[in-house]
Amino acid sequence: MMPRGRARLYGLIAASLSAVPGVALAQSDIRVSADASANIGYSNNPFSETGNDTSSGVADIQITPVVSLVNERSVFTLSGYAQYQQYFRRYDNAQNYSAALNYNGTPTEHITTHLGASFDNSIVGSNNGLNGAFDPTDPTPPPVTGSDLSLFGTRDRRRTFRTDGDATFILSPRDTLTTSAYYVSTRFKNFGLFGDYDGYGGTAAYSRQISDHLQLGGQGSIAKYDYKGPQGDSTIYSVRGSFSTDFGPRWKADGALGVSFVKDASRGGTNSTLSGNLNLCRVAERANLCIKASRSVVPTGVSGTQTETAIGANYSYKLSERGTLFANADYVRNGSNQLLLPGLTGRNQYLNASIGYERYVRERVRIITTGRYRDVYGANGNRAADYGGQIGVAIKFGDKK
Repeated sequence: MMPRGRARLYGLIAASLSAVPGVALAQSDIRVSADASANIGYSNNPFSETGNDTSSGVADIQITPVVSLVNERSVFTLSGYAQYQQYFRRYDNAQNYSAALNYNGTPTEHITTHLGASFDNSIVGSNNGLNGAFDPTDPTPPPVTGSDLSLFGTRDRRRTFRTDGDATFILSPRDTLTTSAYYVSTRFKNFGLFGDYDGYGGTAAYSRQISDHLQLGGQGSIAKYDYKGPQGDSTIYSVRGSFSTDFGPRWKADGALGVSFVKDASRGGTNSTLSGNLNLCRVAERANLCIKASRSVVPTGVSGTQTETAIGANYSYKLSERGTLFANADYVRNGSNQLLLPGLTGRNQYLNASIGYERYVRERVRIITTGRYRDVYGANGNRAADYGGQIGVAIKFGDKK
């Protein structure tokens, strides 16, 4: 017999979605799950601040609930994230949280659609909590906002709302057309009008299956960012050629390469820059490796619109049925010399690396330990690198995927 509390929850979800067209509740499957973790560790500079005496021990708790409504032609997913960090000295406690609602559907045999909305409220530059081995099958969407490296160390709180949608049309067995659009709004607690901005844009992409292992295409996009402060508004036009291929059963690659034209009101005129992205992954029974690179024009808070270059790699190796060794590394560089406030520019660099081990002690319970190093360096002054480590436990509750 279903527990009374879960029955009430299922009834509430069903009632909330009953007005949505195309949702066949009688044939739907509702899945409820949550990932929870708790860890303890040490960080030499948890918020990448300048100055001395920046270290502290920290206890961290995270929870990620997910509720999905699945039927034959659609999936509705409501997810959340909450993190609480208690520092043992020097710092006040910190909280980061987010929520997202996504719809994925296939209205007809030749059309797939997606709609999403998300909200994130977090401290710029704060450390992520407990993370295990990466999932090579989970795609990373292209960024529409920058990393705000110039605000690392300020402990400012950033609130971002985003909504987006896309539709893919299968024109023939070999030809596909995809259109997408998004809107993003970012607000800062302390920097306020010096950092707040709104942005919106859209993309149209066409691809053709050339052979069993190769897909080629092209894409064009436009984006506009409206700043509340002195940065001036920006408009970006981009055109790129794209590809997707595989090298046998284990290696896959996709990406795009082209040029972006940036019309920036604060600098005058239109400038061009190389833009694109590359993803290369090897998926095997024991070892997984993904390498990613991107160069894009994205908005940030105080530093305005920037060219951001990012390179990263993720690796995992399954030592046994229960134990996995993993390592991650990322490098990000912002490409703006614009000085908007004393001591703050956009030309900064970020290096982040970690290595860890996770072991399942039960089917739903993992012990995870990690060591990490990260550093922010550039125009905004020297600061101590952040190094440290943590150990904790992660538990999955509810329905399996």
